[in-house]
Amino acid sequence: MNEPTFNYHDEAFGLDAAADYTLLVQLHSNSFTYAVTAGDKLLVCESGHPLDELSAPEELTDLLEADYKQLVIGLPATGFSLIPARVYNEASVADYARLLNVLPTESTFTQKLDTENYIVYKADTRIADLAKKRFGLEYTVFNAKGWVKAIGANAPADDTLYINLLDGRIELLYYRYGKVRYYNSFEYTGDNDAIYFAALAAKAINMEPADVRLVLSGAIESDDELIAAALQYFKTVELNTISTTTLPREIEAQQILSLTALSLCVL
Repeated sequence: MNEPTFNYHDEAFGLDAAADYTLLVQLHSNSFTYAVTAGDKLLVCESGHPLDELSAPEELTDLLEADYKQLVIGLPATGFSLIPARVYNEASVADYARLLNVLPTESTFTQKLDTENYIVYKADTRIADLAKKRFGLEYTVFNAKGWVKAIGANAPADDTLYINLLDGRIELLYYRYGKVRYYNSFEYTGDNDAIYFAALAAKAINMEPADVRLVLSGAIESDDELIAAALQYFKTVELNTISTTTLPREIEAQQILSLTALSLCVL
């Protein structure tokens, strides 16, 4: 499963009140998910819409063209580099970007990830152009920025590796003393890859897998085989229960976290 599956519509939702709502959109390589919130309440969320719906909307015309109070668009990265804020220099952005081996089909972006780090990332120009034409690049953020902020705001433990599985990529995040100490992303194709990259991250933070707790979010469910497989190597394996919005019972917190956490990135 490369993308979480969810579909929810609150009976109270109506686009006549769009001026009070926030639209959150998370773009993926071939599809997108979206959510509409009012304060901390989730009103609507849907996954699995084709990217063509952004350029030539059919089903979502009214929703995409409504005038919202706030708008945040998560742009998927094909590579990134963290630059500590203490050494970041805007004049050196082009030099930072050279570290990413940017292809002719990719564009680069820079923004502040948190108080300690800037992130320089590259994205598929095709997807960036879709975001620009539909929403405006000024509303785009690094796709996982909200996820990183949500974890950082919830007292991350120093024995815990946070993992997000989405769109064929595994993201691995580690905090120590309230600061990001490790953050990386890899393409993966199955459970063995996910376990391998988690073990690699454990080594990078100077810990043995048997001493590391994994907390998972994204394209994963409570009965996923990955959980049992990873338990053979790691101390514990759990689903992420952090929520930035009030969720209905039918929506699992770990599946929608990286989408709804974009609300923490309102520009």
